[in-house]
Amino acid sequence: MGIGGSGAKADRSWQSLSAGGLNSIFNWALPSAQSSIGAGMGNLQKAGSFWQTLMSGNRSAVNQAVAPQVNAANTQADAQKRQLAASGTARGGGVACQQQQTDTNKLAQIQNLLFGARTTGASELGKIGAQEGAIGANLAADAGNAAGIVAVDDYLLAEHGGCG
Repeated sequence: MGIGGSGAKADRSWQSLSAGGLNSIFNWALPSAQSSIGAGMGNLQKAGSFWQTLMSGNRSAVNQAVAPQVNAANTQADAQKRQLAASGTARGGGVACQQQQTDTNKLAQIQNLLFGARTTGASELGKIGAQEGAIGANLAADAGNAAGIVAVDDYLLAEHGGCG
């Protein structure tokens, strides 16, 4: 008997380890990865639909999207008006000017929200597209790597599989 024992025994051991590793990949890692990718792509699609709706110029969709910020602007303006009214001179002098300025500021804030929605939508849609492209590139690279590993395994088995 030579040093190192039987080559066939070592080859069977190597094949067993390789098969065990592949079982782990196919039984656990791939289903987990598929689930995660599916969830991530679903979320990207939802976000993309939201931003695409804003980009369409649909006034009701834009109003719905910025409604929380518009409500906050309205609440803030109403609070300022109540504070002026509590001072006891809600209709005269400089108070009328302050109330008018409050309304002007509120409308300007709302207009900025409405007009900014499309710009923000374009920016966010670009980010989503980049993320989807990166996912696709990673999947293509992973497929190429897997094909290379299979080719190397096939070569090694052909070279060493018949050793006895």
